[in-house]
Amino acid sequence: MGMSRRNPVGRVKPLARKTKPTAKGVVAAKPRRGVNYRKKVNSRKAKGLGLIRRLANAGKAIFLGAVAVCVLGLALWGAYRTYAESSALILKRVVISGHQIVDKDILLNLAAVELGVKLAEIPLDEIRRNLEGHPWIREADVSRGWGGTLKLQVHEEVPVAVVYLKGWQGVTAQGMLLPGLPLERFDLPVVEGKDATALVQAADFLVGVKKSQPGLYGLFSQVRIGKKSEVEIILRDGGARVYLSSLATSPNTLDFLARMMEKHARDLEGGRTLDMRVEGYAYIR
Repeated sequence: MGMSRRNPVGRVKPLARKTKPTAKGVVAAKPRRGVNYRKKVNSRKAKGLGLIRRLANAGKAIFLGAVAVCVLGLALWGAYRTYAESSALILKRVVISGHQIVDKDILLNLAAVELGVKLAEIPLDEIRRNLEGHPWIREADVSRGWGGTLKLQVHEEVPVAVVYLKGWQGVTAQGMLLPGLPLERFDLPVVEGKDATALVQAADFLVGVKKSQPGLYGLFSQVRIGKKSEVEIILRDGGARVYLSSLATSPNTLDFLARMMEKHARDLEGGRTLDMRVEGYAYIR
């Protein structure tokens, strides 16, 4: 049995293990390494292999991305070349539709485009604004078409009357003036007076008559808005005059007027007057 010595606190202190001295020139044997050491070595090797694999995958991804970028760039370049050289994308003609009053040359000048330019470079919104800036153009649609075509479709204002103010001008449903009226194309009532308010009132009245009694509207030759919004109408046939009490004429009143004119057509010949300013009554004098 080995001997032991007790320390001052009463614990047994093991004796130091004696080792044999080694001779000179003889290397002492390394202590044996256990299982834990081999696990650590294998773990380090595995981590190294994992890092190598990740680096390889990252390099592969970068390479494939570079190839994709090159392919995409070549495709875009080819598309650009096709665009630049294709005659189908060059403006060859301008097609205009919907115009009856405004001349074609005026519309082309407003569009301000030249043949031979690329369709994609044509400012559609700017052309539309230019067309709608013309007083006779209420709305315009501008679009590109197949075969190098630019389409201009216009919707013109429709006058409901004409007025003479330094030349004949059309009057819209809102009472706005349309300069440069080709009078030979229209057979419309003439509004007497130059007051802007009277023009708006007359236009509104004529729109209502045209909507509810289009046949009656066609018989009007001249319309004048008098005091207290009284309406004086001169008819085409025979020059008879009709007086209404107010612009706010109801459909029943207009229907009554149409029946009176049909029934008393002969009585109204020779410039006679049909006075309907008293509601419910009609006087011919």
